[in-house]
Amino acid sequence: MFDQADNLRQIVAEAAAQPDKTDSLRLIRRARIFSITSGKGGVGKTNIAVNLAYALRQFNKRVLIVDADLGLANVNILLGISSQWTLQHVIRQEKSIFEVIAESPDGLSILPAPSGIEEMTHLSAAQKLALKSQLDLLDQHYDFILIDTAAGISSNVMAFNQMAQEVIVILSPDPTSLADAYATIKVLATRYGVSGFHVIANHTHNALHGRELFQKLEKICQRFLKVPIRHLGTLSADPKLTQASRNQQIVVKQYPKAKISQEILRIAESVGGIPYDPWSNRSIYFFLSNVLNLGQE
Repeated sequence: MFDQADNLRQIVAEAAAQPDKTDSLRLIRRARIFSITSGKGGVGKTNIAVNLAYALRQFNKRVLIVDADLGLANVNILLGISSQWTLQHVIRQEKSIFEVIAESPDGLSILPAPSGIEEMTHLSAAQKLALKSQLDLLDQHYDFILIDTAAGISSNVMAFNQMAQEVIVILSPDPTSLADAYATIKVLATRYGVSGFHVIANHTHNALHGRELFQKLEKICQRFLKVPIRHLGTLSADPKLTQASRNQQIVVKQYPKAKISQEILRIAESVGGIPYDPWSNRSIYFFLSNVLNLGQE
């Protein structure tokens, strides 16, 4: 265990000593990487990830969804896709990341997660580093990569959020959701130096309700963390979303004129308009330095 940690620290030191290649590499970066996360489960995170991906696809963008809930895979279930290979095989170095990508009939690419494999819920620092290296290979193949994390602030969740350029936090009217969203932002900002937080208020009565929820979170983030957050949009509580999910359908596709479908499309437009910094949170030195603190070997 200590040998592995020492080896990783040596890699960090070597990375820090290397000349900065950001300027020369910036031109070849392409994919915009967003994590979609939440402090608690049940806030609609995976549904948002899938529907946002589909909405971006309607703007002729190439989109990959990474199912990063390594214990309870849900993305493939929502899309009605079965896959022989998952991220488990990438992490174990049995398959390359390109070999496990599945394609949906709607033109979405999926990196499926394993389900019910306990060992995948506690990745080592070396496994996280290897997985990040594999994800970096996808930069030239997609316009957007959406990482659907598990809920909470576990070591795995923190690592996947660090792999993103921007973090989208899902908030709901549940009082515990506000506290948990704040905790997620606090840990990422203060322990791991993550910036670029965006908030989607879900299951709301209307746009005003969503704005009020966001403002509550914004107020405590500014007061205690001095961390800016951005309101990315509001999604109404809509029975059509539940109905579409039961049918393993995408609500934006099945009910394109529904209020929630229009709200998702507006959020997709907002996501496309976020200023692009391809190296935000993503240098290998930044990731290596933090991954050593992310949970234990």
